[in-house]
Amino acid sequence: MRDSAFTYTYRQSIYDVAVREELRVADGAFRIERAVSTDLRALEYFRWPGSAHEADGALEWQAPQNRVDRLEIAVVARGDQAIDTGVRRVALVNAFGEASVSVTAASRPLAAWLWSALPWR
Repeated sequence: MRDSAFTYTYRQSIYDVAVREELRVADGAFRIERAVSTDLRALEYFRWPGSAHEADGALEWQAPQNRVDRLEIAVVARGDQAIDTGVRRVALVNAFGEASVSVTAASRPLAAWLWSALPWR
């Protein structure tokens, strides 16, 4: 499986601020690489070792080594949740409505992504 990066963005429900998680699919699982927000409290919520540093007008916190087999996401209308692969951005509430979504690691060729994005499919 090819190694591929993507982002999961959302509005953190406790502090009501935007958060961007940068992830990578590798060896059939997810790796969370870092989280970015303008509010330190939203990053401290992860309870990762180390500390945040300033990067491009926001705060960035590097994740420790990790492996996540499945992402469990509670999609809510006020969450502004999206997954962005760099080729395609999916607003989760538009794709699934308000629901619990389980995301597993997979990699598809670019042609499959483009095909699934066609409006006549």
